[in-house]
Parts: sequence; C-alpha cells; structure tokens
Amino acid sequence: IHTSEILNEVGVRFCDGGVMASNSKWRKDFSSWEKEISRWMSETQPDDLLNSDIFFDGFPVHGDFQLAYELRGKAMASARNNRPYLSLLKKRATDYKIPMGFFGKWKLENGRIDLKKGGIMPIFSTARVLSLQHGIFARSTADRLLKFRALNQVPDKLVDDLLEAHGLLLALILQQQLDDLEMGISPTNNVAVTRLDGLDQHKLRWALDKLDTLPNLMGVPVL
Repeated sequence: IHTSEILNEVGVRFCDGGVMASNSKWRKDFSSWEKEISRWMSETQPDDLLNSDIFFDGFPVHGDFQLAYELRGKAMASARNNRPYLSLLKKRATDYKIPMGFFGKWKLENGRIDLKKGGIMPIFSTARVLSLQHGIFARSTADRLLKFRALNQVPDKLVDDLLEAHGLLLALILQQQLDDLEMGISPTNNVAVTRLDGLDQHKLRWALDKLDTLPNLMGVPVL
C-alpha cells in the first residue's frame, strides 16, 4: 500500500479505477483469485472483461513470483478453452471507430484525434486476444504479435505491417506529448494531426488503414 503512495508522489498517479494494492478488492489469496477470475470469465459484464484485461497484462513485482506464474498459467488455460469468453473479447477488440471519414478526412475533436482509442487500443486488444487464443505467454503487444507470427497462422506481412503501424502510432503520441510538455500542456493521447507534415499524415493514414486487418488475424468474419 505504501508503494502506491510513493509512486503517486513521484508522478505515477493513483489508478482512477482503483486497481491498486491499497484497494482490498485487488488483494486476495490464491484460491480467491481463482474464483474471481472464473467469475470474470463466466459473468462477462463490462467491468469483468476490463478486470480480466488488466489481469492478463499484469506481471509480478514482489513476493512469490512462482505463485503469480501458476495463477496466470491456469487463467490462460481457462481462457483458451472458453469460446464464449474469447468471442466477447474479439467483439470488444473490433468495436472501434477509425478517426477518418470519407476521402481520408480527419474526424477531429478540439483539433485533435485520440490515437490511443482510435489506433493503439484496437491493436493491443487484438494482441491480447491472440495471446489467449493461442497460449502465448508474452505480455507486451509487440512480443505477442511476434510470437503469433511464428505460429504461421497468417501471412507474415499482415503481422509485420501491424507491428509497424503500432510503432508509428506510439511514436506520434510520444512526440505530441513531448511537444505539449514544452508548451506547458498536460500530456494526453490526443494528437494534433493537422499540424503534422504531409509525410507524417500519410504514414498515419497508412497505419490506421492496417486496423482493417485485425478481424482477419483473430478469425472474425467481416460482414
């Protein structure tokens, strides 16, 4: 609990959703966690799906790591064999709107677009689904996609393009955050795309176009 307070003091803010050791909801013994994860996968309410997302992206930082690995391994095995649960995760991963309209015109809010919600999130959500569907124990988006590519389920180029798109989106968000900090603006995931030069706007359009391949990677029919 004290660690959460220290992190908050140095700039890593308390989680708005309360996902912290200071919240008793996130402090359980092994058997209680098994029951909780099973409930998430069976009840599948929005909060349950969000909590399972957080769990599968987490990693141990203190204590008995072997217990954490064992719990995650059991949870991944359960997820892989739970088709209704995976179907819901796939549906969520493809429930996004690309921030472009007809003829490539940007859909702006206050002069910017949210490249996390409209770009990064669909990619890392898909990578998470693929990791559960194929028993991939990696946690980062790039590692999950690389290990999925090694399974030869789809042409390598589909995954390579998605990895490049992911990197481009991250770079644009980071550059915008650095620019905003210099101007005294709080950093967010919102990028002022109309201020990008022609080449960067072209790259961004290319990256967002690659989101159309996400359903194919997960085996989701496109209607």
